[in-house]
Amino acid sequence: MEAVRRADPNYVGYRSKSAVDAVERFRRMQRNGLPPTMIPEALIKCAKGLNERELDLFTTWIICPNDVHGIDVSVIGAENLLTHQEMVREHELKNPSVRSQDDEKNECGALATLVEAPEE
Repeated sequence: MEAVRRADPNYVGYRSKSAVDAVERFRRMQRNGLPPTMIPEALIKCAKGLNERELDLFTTWIICPNDVHGIDVSVIGAENLLTHQEMVREHELKNPSVRSQDDEKNECGALATLVEAPEE
C-alpha cells in the first residue's frame, strides 16, 4: 500500500529509509509549498530514521546539492545597485525635504575642506 501512496507526487507522509528517499521527500515538501522558515524542521523530519551511512549522504546533499548552480556575484551586485538607486529616487520623491549625502557633497564641492584660522 505504501508504494501506491508514494505514487502520488504530493504524498509526504512516509518515513525515509535511504538518502534518496529523504531527498525525494524534501523536494516533495518544497513543491507542496514548504515555507522557508520550516526548512530546518523539514530536513530533520526527512532525516529521521536514516542509518549513519545514509544520514552522511543526506547531509552531504544538504550542504552541496547536485545540479544547483548559483548566480554570478556581479549580477547580484548590479541588480542590488539598481534596486537601491530606484528606492533612493522613490524616497526622495516622497520626501523632497530629505536630501541624500551626495546632494550635500555636490553643493559644497567634492568634499568640504577645513580652513585653518589665522594666527593672532
